[in-house]
Amino acid sequence: MTERVYTSPTDYHRLAFNPKLLPDLQAAGPVSASVLHDSRDPIKFLTERPKEQTPDMKWGSMVDCLWLTPESWDEYFVTLPENQPKRPSPVQLVAYEKGTAKQPTIDAVEFWRTWDSRARSRTLVTREELERVRIARNMLDAHPVARYIWEASEKQAIFIGDIPGARHQNAKGKAMLDILPMDGSISVGGTDLSLQNCIVDLKQCHNVSEYGMKQAIHRFEYHMRLNWYRRMAQSQEGFDRPHLVLIFQNSNPPHDVHIRVISDDDNRDGVVLCQQRLDRLSQLDHRDLRPLFDIDVKIISMAGWMKAEQEEER
Repeated sequence: MTERVYTSPTDYHRLAFNPKLLPDLQAAGPVSASVLHDSRDPIKFLTERPKEQTPDMKWGSMVDCLWLTPESWDEYFVTLPENQPKRPSPVQLVAYEKGTAKQPTIDAVEFWRTWDSRARSRTLVTREELERVRIARNMLDAHPVARYIWEASEKQAIFIGDIPGARHQNAKGKAMLDILPMDGSISVGGTDLSLQNCIVDLKQCHNVSEYGMKQAIHRFEYHMRLNWYRRMAQSQEGFDRPHLVLIFQNSNPPHDVHIRVISDDDNRDGVVLCQQRLDRLSQLDHRDLRPLFDIDVKIISMAGWMKAEQEEER
């Protein structure tokens, strides 16, 4: 059974998947859309260390938080005040401990001890970054359809439980939907699309041309990821959300917004890919990588691929 869980994103992310426990899918932990995507490269998936946060990941998290759940900003991010004192030197710290420090040193030591305590589990955001995030948030608010979807949706809906339709007994899954529409409709090519039938996600993208957005869908497998959200939500809600909507935002100024609905063909491919990845997870074994080796020697050619890429760019 899949349940809607009311918990924080921090607690959600603590429910981690451990590939080192495969092929026992139940013991490895709850499967997520990110797990399915990362398993595309199974050798890397089984041997890679935990990911470090990249600048792109930080940017996406900041925009998501400030637009979707601004009330939780201070829980995850912290910004230095403009007139903070310099950090005390080792000599000044010794003087502070001995009780011989002057008042400015005492103030500086106490400021930084308080600051370090507050910032320990949060991400440091510079004032310049905060200003950029506010501009991106304002662009999302200014886009009439994005704002309409925001007003018609719940934010950060979390589903955890049995994987619906899984062929693996007792396997668990999880999904966090940043945007879960509850009402309203949007027009797509002149046809009204009920938002209750939609899975919606916000994505930052370096290239928001039509080609760039298609490339992002392919590279990051958004059609597969959103179908995973669809699958987990359907198990708890009792009805299907067959349409997948992406709110693309330019991660570079002017942070313009573009909304696209994934095509029916790509949607079907995402459903198949989702199941294939899930089936393959239980066949992976971190103790023996040999079945994953590419042992076929083949001819490789760029000609056809480059021609297709050039035609797509036109």
